[in-house]
Amino acid sequence: MAMETAPTSQTEALAAGSDASLQSGSKKECVMKPWKQKQLRKSFINGGALEEIEIFEGKPVVYGHSCLEITPPESGYMRIVTGDDAEFLVPSKVVDCFQCVDVILHGDVMFREKLDKVIRFPDIQAKVMESILRFVFIEHLNTLKAAKYWGHEMPRLVFQFEVDPGQVMDTIYAAHFLGIKSLLSVAATMVAQHLQDLPDVSSMPSDLAWCVAEQFSAQELLDAEDRSDFLSLNLDTEILWEKHCKKCFQVDIVPPMPKSLPYPSYDCWGLGAGPPPTSWKSLFIALQLQHLADRQDGGENEKFFKSISYKGKHAFSHTIRPMFWEWVMKGRNSLSLPSYAAQYPNLLSLNLIKLPLWKAVEDGTIPCLSVGHILNELPLLQHLDISETGFTTEAAVNLSKALQSHKRLQVLHMAFNEIKTEGFAAIAQILPFVKTLKLLDVRENLIDYPVCKAAVSGLHESTLKELLLDENFRCKPRADLSLEASPSNSSMSPRSAANNNVDVDESWSKPGDVTKLQVPMFSAMPPNLHILNLQDCGITDTQIRTLVQALSEHVSIEKLDLTENNITSEGATAIFSWLQTNASLVDLCLANNNISESCSAVISRTLHNHASIEKLSLRRNYAYGEDHLLEVIHAGIVRGETMMTTKGRKFMLDLRLTNIFYLTRARVQNQISDISSLNLLI
Repeated sequence: MAMETAPTSQTEALAAGSDASLQSGSKKECVMKPWKQKQLRKSFINGGALEEIEIFEGKPVVYGHSCLEITPPESGYMRIVTGDDAEFLVPSKVVDCFQCVDVILHGDVMFREKLDKVIRFPDIQAKVMESILRFVFIEHLNTLKAAKYWGHEMPRLVFQFEVDPGQVMDTIYAAHFLGIKSLLSVAATMVAQHLQDLPDVSSMPSDLAWCVAEQFSAQELLDAEDRSDFLSLNLDTEILWEKHCKKCFQVDIVPPMPKSLPYPSYDCWGLGAGPPPTSWKSLFIALQLQHLADRQDGGENEKFFKSISYKGKHAFSHTIRPMFWEWVMKGRNSLSLPSYAAQYPNLLSLNLIKLPLWKAVEDGTIPCLSVGHILNELPLLQHLDISETGFTTEAAVNLSKALQSHKRLQVLHMAFNEIKTEGFAAIAQILPFVKTLKLLDVRENLIDYPVCKAAVSGLHESTLKELLLDENFRCKPRADLSLEASPSNSSMSPRSAANNNVDVDESWSKPGDVTKLQVPMFSAMPPNLHILNLQDCGITDTQIRTLVQALSEHVSIEKLDLTENNITSEGATAIFSWLQTNASLVDLCLANNNISESCSAVISRTLHNHASIEKLSLRRNYAYGEDHLLEVIHAGIVRGETMMTTKGRKFMLDLRLTNIFYLTRARVQNQISDISSLNLLI
């Protein structure tokens, strides 16, 4: 084996010149100025004294033997005796690099070894000692040359060091015992690079094993941790994986969760797209496999699949991008979507956004129908994003069956698909069985306002904290959705039955078996709901009354977004009347509706009395005029003063793009410029 240290080009050249001179046995005297050109420069040093400094340019100096220090033979040698009675006469200055004998040779106590100048190492054989002494001699000579000609702070020179592979373990043990750090580093590198050739490393001391582990590359560390004998050393390699992460991936990475803390829920994941990694190792391998997948062009699929089959079990997240899907996943010999996901059995986050899962692949299967099987392959999955994939009603029904038995999923994004009312109902009615699911995103999925009773009941019994329903409920009920009522009310439509409080006795349907009896969508909401988004849903005042009635007993709702609907002052009055009995809402957005100033009185009363509201937006309500404007602003100031006292924050009131004259806006802004409790946008 050979090991070569990494110097600068200057030191390498100087070393080459010096060694060539010594090996050739040249008898040339030490030439102090064999340079091509000499320059004189003046410099003020030593308190301002003027001194000339000589700067030489040219080839390296070639030094003769007379320049080397000679060890006095009468007092400068130590005798080293090995376990097989071999003896070596070694200069005392060379022996000084043996840290294990530092106290014996230089301590205050007079040891026999110091008097006799003999040190015995019964556990080290002659061949190993010879190799060690050869290393320390070369290093000692190079240190002398570097110190003499280029200063003490220069790095040591390059030299080639050969070790018999059969002596590597004996050498590293001896270097560890003798305390020769430089040789230990070299031997540890040799062991790290050839660890697969060693049958067993479990007997290696932990500090020595750590020296070896520090020399591992990322692949060598991964291979080592697949060995039971290496794992028996109980080394905490997280710091090494962190080093590899920060060395290889120069990006802002989310650090892993400390093992001492419980794994966080979805609302503590921060700004990332999914859950944080569980370890630096999982982060490194996830990033490495992601980069590898993003570079695939379909030419080396077999090599790529072999790599993920070996490393995939350690990855915590993965994203399948559209180009990878087209080039790798759609070929005849490629893996199916569930089979590919099975290569990452410990995934916490899977992102399939914008994949054309509605298109049939080469074997005729439609990938979106098999997404439910992915959940069976990924029991630890907590975050699944299948937005903009062409997800269909049938695919949603299949997914609902797999969701019922999954025990970890916290976030499900299904936005911008076409699951329609039947698909949403299939997902909603199994929510009581999915106790871990906290966020459901079904924005823009062609869901109608009347849905089956099982779906509403499922929502009401779910544990959801965030429900995103934006851009739905704008479609008229289809004529092919025949409505079944109880026999005694067969002539009454389901909507009429709901509006007339007709009690419909319907048993729970099984997941996937979507009943056709329809009731108003907003007649029940999850009891632990924190965030409800209903942007651009065509909601009217009638539907608002149904919604606020469903939210009347909710004590956890914090954000309600009703932007861009058909709400007038009548609906706004119903909302603010509900808020007078609510104590949890923090953020209310009524932007881009048809609200006028006729509801200003109830707004003022609500702001005066509400305990938690911090933001109110009436932006783009073009019918909202100046009447009672100062009353509402004053209520906002009072609310802001309360917030400044209790929470140290301002109250935000957004009245931009409303029917308020620009002179009034300027006058109001001038009047409240000194008020620190209100952030008024007008």
